[in-house]
Amino acid sequence: MPNQKTRPVSITPLPSLICESFVTDWAYTDRKHSFDPQQFGNIKTTSTTHYLISFLDYIYSNLENRKTSVAAVLVDLSKAFDLVDHTTVIQKALAMGLRECVVAWLADFLADRRQAIPLQGATSTFLPQTCGVPQDTKIGPLCLLILINDALQDTPHRWKYVDDSTFAASVNNNNHDYTTLQTTLNSLLDWTADNHSTVN
Repeated sequence: MPNQKTRPVSITPLPSLICESFVTDWAYTDRKHSFDPQQFGNIKTTSTTHYLISFLDYIYSNLENRKTSVAAVLVDLSKAFDLVDHTTVIQKALAMGLRECVVAWLADFLADRRQAIPLQGATSTFLPQTCGVPQDTKIGPLCLLILINDALQDTPHRWKYVDDSTFAASVNNNNHDYTTLQTTLNSLLDWTADNHSTVN
């Protein structure tokens, strides 16, 4: 059975990839302090190891009290790269204060993209894309980071790795109260609705 890919795979010329490197470097350099410090993915000097160390430290420090346990919610955004809304990304890039040439480059990168799907030897007609970022590019992950940067910002105990998020709360074993977690989850669901995303 042939490999059937439906995600937008980028066929990007080498000069464009070089330009992407400049644009992403400028964006990260300009606004590195603006990215969520609890985002551990697609940012230099961070990794899954940092994510796990921070999360486990929170768990162990709370479990030192025998009357306390930790409750956590793990959330994955469904088709996060495919559902990146172009207009929302550009609006957030402007709000973050990215230099104008970088925002213009992002807008041009996302504009006028078309996609066709090959299936069993046939190819569909090309249709315009209003959302999604192509795979195997440097700007794709940057656009996703800009989009989800403000998700869960009001939650102190949060850990984000690209499109995966975890938030937690300490719970008194004698009085299990998960109101904080439910409130945070409701807030996240509201965020996904406002940003044209969905929780998997």
